Amino acid sequence: MRLIRKLFLLVALLLLGWGGFYYYNQITDGFSLHQISSSLPPYPQFEVPLEEDQKREMQNFLSQPFRYLGKGAQFYAFESADGKYVLKFLKHKHLRPFTRLNSVPLPRKLREICDAKIERRKKRVENLFASCKLAYEEICEETGLLYIHLNRTPSLESKVVLIDKIGRKHRIDLDQHEFMVQMRAISVKEAFAAVTSNEQVHELIEQLIDVVSKRCEKGIADRDRAFVQNVAFCISEPRALFIDTGQFYKETEMCTEGELKKRLGGLRHWTECNFPEFVPVVENYLD
Repeated sequence: MRLIRKLFLLVALLLLGWGGFYYYNQITDGFSLHQISSSLPPYPQFEVPLEEDQKREMQNFLSQPFRYLGKGAQFYAFESADGKYVLKFLKHKHLRPFTRLNSVPLPRKLREICDAKIERRKKRVENLFASCKLAYEEICEETGLLYIHLNRTPSLESKVVLIDKIGRKHRIDLDQHEFMVQMRAISVKEAFAAVTSNEQVHELIEQLIDVVSKRCEKGIADRDRAFVQNVAFCISEPRALFIDTGQFYKETEMCTEGELKKRLGGLRHWTECNFPEFVPVVENYLD
């Protein structure tokens, strides 16, 4: 009987601990300084120069606090106090190298499995960094990227205040993190919800067509099949932006018409589910 009570107490404590962790993870959206702290090695091929005038401009608007905005598959995003910029930090949960496994003596089969896992993780980082650099150097107008910092090198010499989802303030040294600065944009859903006429819907769709066309013309493809979730409308200028920059690659022979049909097809399906009254407008462009 005493043993049963002890087991019951142990299970209760484990459930309580798990529940507390789950609740904390929910209210913080999983964000912590550890999640954006890196142990990645340097990648000189992804270094991006920063001019002095650009550095001063960055230091100027990074002097304001940035409040938690949300998260995606690869980044945590923070919005500037003036609402014009977004600061994105890498989520390192799925990027940390497994270098410690190299020093662990293992049977040959397990060693092969570990080496393959280490190589996949390394390739994931390289693909992500290559995509971000490509987006910054060749389609910065289409992505709204203002700066990327993919190596922990002394570049900005600035600290920034981050305010997380539950209101805690964190002051961090930007040079010790991998991050990017992007223009603030609103989602397609927000933009569609704000329109009052079909003419405005036409304008939004034309902006989406324009941003896809320009990417194709520059010979850049997107591995990500999602479209509506990865584009948004800049709040400072009347144009659409690719806000997800993690799946781009060079493709010399891009079919603009085929890409537009694919992306607009996804937009049509999304519109049918969320704004059925605008479906005829989207279908008009598809036709």
